[in-house]
Amino acid sequence: MWALIPINNFDASMSRLSSLLNREERTELTKILAIQTLNILNKIEAIDKIIVMTDETEWIESLSIEKIIAIDDFDVPILKKKIEKASNWMEKKNAKRIIYLSIDLPFINLTDVETFINSHKKGMTIVEAGKDGGTNALILDMPRMIDFQFGENSFEKHIRSAENANITVKVFKNRALSSDLDDENDFKKFKMHGYAVNSALT
Repeated sequence: MWALIPINNFDASMSRLSSLLNREERTELTKILAIQTLNILNKIEAIDKIIVMTDETEWIESLSIEKIIAIDDFDVPILKKKIEKASNWMEKKNAKRIIYLSIDLPFINLTDVETFINSHKKGMTIVEAGKDGGTNALILDMPRMIDFQFGENSFEKHIRSAENANITVKVFKNRALSSDLDDENDFKKFKMHGYAVNSALT
């Protein structure tokens, strides 16, 4: 299994929190969340490679995480098109199965990610975002038979696409993987739990 993690240019990252955090703070938050996710994936034996799609390649390479391969974002503005291009690249490299994770999952942990992976048998396994019906996590067998859908209501769009392609669908319900950083209330909950971001962003 290969992991696919998109990370925005730091100047544009976490823009929905711009009323709370300045650019430097949003960059620091992005780094904290990204490192948390990447370290978890690096510990999972089932993950062969971690493909990080980003323009921030110098920072990614400085992390020295063994499984990471940094690729650019293909200069495509729409996330789902970036993911499609990356998955096509991964398929050409003989990836048989991919796992997509959003990096803005503050409560992500090793046990839940391993359980998510182990729950997947075939087809597509998916986690719905808690607020907007988006897609926070996805496992998909290759070759890819559906187009990716991200953003509001993408969870239902992914399911419909998979069903139309006769792909087996499993919905994985998990609080940590469903909880992302969308707004001020989410950020306050994150800080209340005493995560490392508290010391970095106070």
